[in-house]
Amino acid sequence: MARSSLWLALGICVGLGGCEQSPAPSPAPSGATLQPASAAPQQLPAASAAPSATPAASAVALSRADFARLFSELSESGEYFFSDNYVSNETSYLQVSAQLQKRKRPGRAYIGVGPEQNFTYVSMLQPELAFILDIRRANAIEHLWYKVLFEAASTRFEFLAALIGRDAKAPPAQDAPLQAVLQSVDALPKSDEHFEESRARSLEAIAGLGIQLSEKDRKDLAASQQAFYDKGLDLAFELHEKNGRKYPSLKSLLLQQDPQGVQAGFLRSHESYEQLRKMQQQNRIIPVVGNFAGDKALPAIAKE
Repeated sequence: MARSSLWLALGICVGLGGCEQSPAPSPAPSGATLQPASAAPQQLPAASAAPSATPAASAVALSRADFARLFSELSESGEYFFSDNYVSNETSYLQVSAQLQKRKRPGRAYIGVGPEQNFTYVSMLQPELAFILDIRRANAIEHLWYKVLFEAASTRFEFLAALIGRDAKAPPAQDAPLQAVLQSVDALPKSDEHFEESRARSLEAIAGLGIQLSEKDRKDLAASQQAFYDKGLDLAFELHEKNGRKYPSLKSLLLQQDPQGVQAGFLRSHESYEQLRKMQQQNRIIPVVGNFAGDKALPAIAKE
């Protein structure tokens, strides 16, 4: 499991459509309103990529209807998995940074697996579309939640505060170092009342995407939100059957550096966050329920 998405990032995720091959082994914050993004086509501005800034690809927004259609039509029913992947379990997820930078072809399609590490890979590769595929339907529902959080939060601080169900008070400077942002979020007090209000806003915003959640979907989302609220930035990957191993916290994952010692995660800067937020607002990051060994999701993505 730990190495699977690294290879997916290096192989599948670098883009579809004739990308050159290298030799290789065979709830919303206080004051933020969750609103649908405009479906009108618009151009992306220049965005930064780790570790240096490069122009982003010119891309056209998808409509909300297209987003909902793709989520529904590309997805399989979902299957059981033996862990709660609320966050990644891979401290080595940045080891592929240099290879991804070499293979970057802006304007193409990304296919990834799992939770938040995909945002870092998407930020590096700057694709036109990103499909985040996972065998667990709960992962896709979590990514719908991520989407509405991105759309509502104008800064990294607001995003992280909403992710762990805190009221985003006393924000640091927009361009503050990530360590300072995380310290500010860590200092926010819990409020059950605010948490319940933010959950309700998130459900309303997801409904605004045109996607109907089943009762099980709602329970899975509630479990995800509760886990983030209870443990905050200390939340870590968990197996259903405990093995005694300690997995990295969300905070430590966000602070990981690449092999050159550069902080390269998706929250490394306001510009990196804003690039991903724009993609989310333009409905260009699409969660899909599917088994990589299945017979529907990947063929359906390829056809699309």
